[in-house]
Amino acid sequence: MHRSVPVTSRSANKAATLVGVEERERRDGASVPAFADGVAGSDYASLPLRVVCAGAKREAGNEAIGEQGLVEIIPKDKEEAQSAPAGFAASGTHTISTVFGEGRPPETVMGSPAPAMGDTRLQAVAPGGSPTTGNASNDCTPSASTVSFDAVSADATNWRVDVKSLTLHGVVNVADWPSKPADTSTPNTANPIDGGNITAGNFQAAIDDMADYNTVGGGRGPDWHSTATSSAHEWAHWNTDWIADSVNSNKGGDWSKANTELDAITEPKATSADSAAAKAAMQGRVNARLRTFNNAAITRWNAIPDTAGVAGSTGYVAGAAVLATLIGSVRTYATSKGWTGTPPAPGP
Repeated sequence: MHRSVPVTSRSANKAATLVGVEERERRDGASVPAFADGVAGSDYASLPLRVVCAGAKREAGNEAIGEQGLVEIIPKDKEEAQSAPAGFAASGTHTISTVFGEGRPPETVMGSPAPAMGDTRLQAVAPGGSPTTGNASNDCTPSASTVSFDAVSADATNWRVDVKSLTLHGVVNVADWPSKPADTSTPNTANPIDGGNITAGNFQAAIDDMADYNTVGGGRGPDWHSTATSSAHEWAHWNTDWIADSVNSNKGGDWSKANTELDAITEPKATSADSAAAKAAMQGRVNARLRTFNNAAITRWNAIPDTAGVAGSTGYVAGAAVLATLIGSVRTYATSKGWTGTPPAPGP
């Protein structure tokens, strides 16, 4: 239940077979090992994380990765995200692609390649990405972005970079939370209907367990929660903390500015006879600018809070909104049955 850290080249090249670490902070403060890169030592928090980018096809020589010299990414406890597209609330493993085409809102699809972006020549290119999702844990881990570019004629004497795409990589995990609609045992997901699992004897406890999710010292309760809440939490990290804030805002990588500066890189035609030679000559400068962009995005990601009850913790805000609806349904059902209690207001 945490927002993990983006991956650096050091961790990416560390092992061919990947295992990992998840640090899931519960109310008792316990850490649960789950995904690490390499052999896990006693201090899981010091291990860099690594993600496998499903469906990421790279043509040799066509992408700038810029991973060397990346800042280390700091793991943070996150529990869950913004509303995901239809079908994403379910746990499991899916391939996800997000494309930000010029002049249109973000388009995210599941289980298929990214939507075509069309001709991006001489146009600003918006980020797209291919995170992988799974259900081994609750976390979101971006990794270093990659750029695809061509060398095009700038004028009679120069070639220039023409960025074709920025691809965002990462993983979003949402673990199944138990749901036993007609069973009152816990852990469980509230089902406040006749014949369901909410009774006069447990409705108040269910409300209390969910209501402090986004309060200081709160977080996911041990008894009553939902997979949809975890999904909302983790997708907020990808959609808001990573794409909107870390990648696009001027507090982070500021991709619009980076795109403009990449497209301004030139190479004299006098020293590079054709576009292939020009591209090879400009590759190092593209890598350097992309590394600067990735470092800024990662630094911003590391700085975004992810603690229940702390302002700016978007995952908890998104998860609390889902729980507020569930709490409301429990209250309504309890009232209809005439059960007494003083349910607290849900966290912000």
